[in-house]
Amino acid sequence: MKMIKGALCFTLAFTLIGSFVFGQSINDARRAIEVEQFEKAKSILKGLTSNPTISAESYYYLGDVYLKTNELDSAKANFDLGVQANPKFALNYAGLGKLEYLNNQAAASKADFDKAISLAEKKDYRPYVEVAKGLTLDGDKTNEQSVQLAIATLEQAKKANSKSPEVYATLGDVYLMKKDANNAVLNYNKALEVDKDYLRAYIGQAQIYKGAQNYQAALAPLEKAIAIDPNYAPAYGLLAELYYSSGQSAKAIDTYKNKYLALTDVSCNSQTRYATFLFTGKDYKAANQEISSLLKTCPVKPVMYRLLGYSAFEIGDFKQALDAMNTFFAKQNPQNVITSDYEYMAKILSANKQDSAAIGYLNKAVTKDPSKTELYPLIGKMNFTNKNYAASAQSYEKYFEVPGVKKDPVNYLYYGLALMRIGQFVKADSAFSVVNQLSPTYIPGYIYRGEVSVNLDKDNKQGLAKPYFEKAIELGEVDKEKNARYLIEAYKYMADYSYSVQNDVNATKDYFKKVLELDPNDQQANDALKAIEAGTKKKNK
Repeated sequence: MKMIKGALCFTLAFTLIGSFVFGQSINDARRAIEVEQFEKAKSILKGLTSNPTISAESYYYLGDVYLKTNELDSAKANFDLGVQANPKFALNYAGLGKLEYLNNQAAASKADFDKAISLAEKKDYRPYVEVAKGLTLDGDKTNEQSVQLAIATLEQAKKANSKSPEVYATLGDVYLMKKDANNAVLNYNKALEVDKDYLRAYIGQAQIYKGAQNYQAALAPLEKAIAIDPNYAPAYGLLAELYYSSGQSAKAIDTYKNKYLALTDVSCNSQTRYATFLFTGKDYKAANQEISSLLKTCPVKPVMYRLLGYSAFEIGDFKQALDAMNTFFAKQNPQNVITSDYEYMAKILSANKQDSAAIGYLNKAVTKDPSKTELYPLIGKMNFTNKNYAASAQSYEKYFEVPGVKKDPVNYLYYGLALMRIGQFVKADSAFSVVNQLSPTYIPGYIYRGEVSVNLDKDNKQGLAKPYFEKAIELGEVDKEKNARYLIEAYKYMADYSYSVQNDVNATKDYFKKVLELDPNDQQANDALKAIEAGTKKKNK
């Protein structure tokens, strides 16, 4: 009895396991694939491969999951197992053709695509659809010949089964890829005529409007899809993209994180997109953390090092920013480098005290995009800090030549200082006059203009500097402690002018005394007063 009872238990257990496995269907797996629940799809399909009646089909869809998750060796292994299970089942040859297409094995790919179509059963449209998808794996970069072949293949699919919404939706996808919106719309609409609940067609309609930047119109089909199935992840993914494209970063992040990612398996692609949303939404810390995590687990494109560098700079981690951007420039094709890459690299280098190298990257940015004239002041300031005064002045001059450029006193200040350093005092005087006009209470502007005038009036006979130092005194004496350094310079000039030009000894003494009120230890003022007192005593004897 024990043996019988044990056998019954074993049989019951096997029956329960079998009913669980076979209770799941190919359609359940395909649905999981469509909503990007890839691990769930793998689990279902691995169970179904043991059913000899559908093993070849199960191996195909399992291989297709691995293809979508970029696990190409596993994809090939399953397509091969599918061929072994049933050499006359068409889809696995379509799968092998896709892999060969990705590996640029054109002849082998064509042979397997042709074989898939030759084995297609009379009413089975799927081999045609999968071959068409294989022919367009390059997306928008697919060549015209492959696009036309894909369309012709899908026309054959329609003959095999004119009632399949998948055929029309796939045809719509190909026309959308071709940027033929009219034919894309016709086919998405046809898919919905066949099945009004076919969700992929609504996604296609929304993509058409998104491509036309009509974001409001794109919402309607997405809302229909969500109304039909509130858990349809692709609708939320595209909704997040709409928010992102229309500048609604907070909504994009919330929708992507709490709807799309919550309903799908986390993948390298979805993590990458989420990190992009975070960066664009200026949540630089979260973006940096997401990308840092991504780099540990996923093979990433160079663009992720770009965003890592950008976000690290924004949160003040300048070493990580520099390491990331160095990696980015090493990995990225130079043709795909954009102007902001050079701009960020320049700022990052400057933050790492490498201004000389930073200037080179700013020059690259302007060379790549001559319209980026707003970079000239930054180049000018960096050159000034790096003591390349002639180059600094030249950068500011290029900026001032731009039509309609806004006058900024800071730019004219550095321009004037650079001109002073290279002895171009007349031009420097003009630069500081603009500073005076734009910032009439800015004391250093008058001090520097006074210094320039001293160089233009070596003997001080014209008193060119006098009005500027007087203005500095007028403004500075409102808060003597704060403006002490400027006042001391102005008092000393006025003392010299009073003595050498006006022969006013008392005024000279008064100015030097004012210097000593601010700095009792000023050696020059102390010595000057002693000399004046000594001269006065000698004269009175």
